[in-house]
Amino acid sequence: MTRYAQLLLELINQSKEHMTAEQLFLELKKTEPKVVLATVYNNPILFTAQP
Repeated sequence: MTRYAQLLLELINQSKEHMTAEQLFLELKKTEPKVVLATVYNNPILFTAQP
């Protein structure tokens, strides 16, 4: 799992309500300024694809 994927998973697990992709992106961008929106859209596919 990539560093961004791990950080996204942590954000999702720590959230108290549903977060949109845009909200996840903005939160992740606070600590990872080089992240791109496509990262947020592509990583949930990895979360569901792993057994």
